[in-house]
Amino acid sequence: MNRLKYLYIRRGSDTVAFVFSAFDVNDKQRKYNCVKSFKGLNIDMVFFSDPYGFRGSYYLLEGGVFAPDNQVSSLINTILNKGNYNSVFTMGTSKGGSAALYHGLKIGADEIIAGACQYRLGTYVAKYPDIFKGMTGHSVNDEDIQRLDNIMPEHLKQNKNCKTRIHLIHSKQEPTYEADEKYLIKDLTELGYDLKETECGFKTHQEIGNYYIPYVLDYMKSRKSGR
Repeated sequence: MNRLKYLYIRRGSDTVAFVFSAFDVNDKQRKYNCVKSFKGLNIDMVFFSDPYGFRGSYYLLEGGVFAPDNQVSSLINTILNKGNYNSVFTMGTSKGGSAALYHGLKIGADEIIAGACQYRLGTYVAKYPDIFKGMTGHSVNDEDIQRLDNIMPEHLKQNKNCKTRIHLIHSKQEPTYEADEKYLIKDLTELGYDLKETECGFKTHQEIGNYYIPYVLDYMKSRKSGR
């Protein structure tokens, strides 16, 4: 059954942004991210919740099956086919940033804006056994860790010829950089992606929104004005 939840805000724009949510504190919330923060952007926007698994699925995998991936892709393609958009963005932080990167490359988005996202998904979710089981259907094990870790690198290789521009907002003082972002940056660079890095000074993962939201707002404003 398709349980995907989304909020589609149409403003008659020729630009659309798909915004993916990060993990919530508990299993019941599954909130949309950035709806209020991005309300001033005069573009069409689609905000995704992540109702799969336990606290979320990276919009990829639930119980070992790629139903979330397929359902998100189906909805995105339906919106794009009907919307007649000239510019397509995907956005998100943390889990949402990983999803923005994955689904943005999958559809050949014009630009992806991701903040402090995970790249080695298995290594990360192995720290959270309930999330791991919700995604794989199994308790934490080396085989599934490797399977999840391979998803993003393989996806980058498969889509290396796309023209998508990727913005990464991160901080070398925050643990996600050493655990994930440095590997992501290495692979993106070696594969020849159009990459723009923005280094910030935050020290905890929870601070990413304080830097990510102003970056998006300023970038979209500058893009509109031609700066």
